[in-house]
Amino acid sequence: MLYWTDWNREAPKIESSSVDGQNRRVLVQEGVGLPNALTYDSTTRQVCWADA
Repeated sequence: MLYWTDWNREAPKIESSSVDGQNRRVLVQEGVGLPNALTYDSTTRQVCWADA
């Protein structure tokens, strides 16, 4: 899986897709500021981010 942040000031969000770019989906789009740090915890299977 790939995870990334979209810093669009009007609609910031966190997205994911499979490595080949298929199955793209929005994971979080509400309550997000400017997500500029992102990590995946494989033990808990959680995506964590920090807003600027």
